[in-house]
Amino acid sequence: MSTKLFVCRTSAVSVAAATTQTLVQAVAADANTPLTVKQLQVSFKDPTSSDTEVLVELLRQSTAGTASALTPVSWREDESPAARFTALQTFTAEPTAGNILDSFYVLPYGGLVVIQYPIDGEPRATSRIGVRVTTVASQAQTVCASLLLAE
Repeated sequence: MSTKLFVCRTSAVSVAAATTQTLVQAVAADANTPLTVKQLQVSFKDPTSSDTEVLVELLRQSTAGTASALTPVSWREDESPAARFTALQTFTAEPTAGNILDSFYVLPYGGLVVIQYPIDGEPRATSRIGVRVTTVASQAQTVCASLLLAE
């Protein structure tokens, strides 16, 4: 049986200056069905060359925060499985942070960062995993993110 892959992709999210904002969170169906992150992607809209770095983090989260539902989409068109996990987006209250699995600074002027994790070295979560950004004091950003997940 092949691995079922799903993408959880947000639309553009406006992140105010000096703000930490979760962009997307995936919630495992149960502890016996962990989520494996295959790829993380974050992109920035209309940055300027004077923008400074934005902190991007992949982390386990222990609560849902307050958010809207996001439907995971099958990555492979020829497969139509229903995802067993759920996802959230458009956060109005931040989830509680747990372990930070990966973090990096991104210059928004570059526009896009894609992180592909190595086979058998991918981050996993048995509860919640999310992507969040932290902007600097003087600059708001418009950001979108996606997680390619296997379950």
